Amino acid sequence: MFKLDKPFDSIFLSFMSNTNLNMIQEIVKINDPELAVRFFTLGIYPGKYIELIRRAPFGGAYYVQVGQSFFVLRKKEWEALETKNART
Repeated sequence: MFKLDKPFDSIFLSFMSNTNLNMIQEIVKINDPELAVRFFTLGIYPGKYIELIRRAPFGGAYYVQVGQSFFVLRKKEWEALETKNART
């Protein structure tokens, strides 16, 4: 049987660590017109600030905050957003 040397939580959190976490950026443009419509209905549009809270392993989903709302974006959706650094 496989035995962990560390508690699972500490392994998971260290695996999820990313230098870009908690970085607040301003959305400048949405490059995919179909996604732009969807994002707009969710309140995600140019001029809004987006913060990367967590990133799933193996190039999975991105957990983000826009205003007071939280969203999970697929990699394709995340890559459609053109952003610039706003503040850290």
